[in-house]
Amino acid sequence: MNINISREAVVDNPLKNNLRPLPHMDSEPVVEIAHKTTVLVLDGPVMFKHKALDIPYWVVRVLEGDHRDRVGWMAEINQTGKDTLRGI
Repeated sequence: MNINISREAVVDNPLKNNLRPLPHMDSEPVVEIAHKTTVLVLDGPVMFKHKALDIPYWVVRVLEGDHRDRVGWMAEINQTGKDTLRGI
């Protein structure tokens, strides 16, 4: 399902899922978000160029787990093009 502002999405990557601080998405990650964590999409996407790949980043609020209520940038896909954030 597509990612939409004001809708929930789920982190869909069992490896590494970085939440990056606002306002700069190229900052060091704040925290790693667990696989299957639900987030609320607040804004985006903003495209970030990584080599030849355009990576969409969304501003999200973590809705559960150890980092509940943290807000930051999260990539929709990883550097190989695999989905890391999926609309629900």
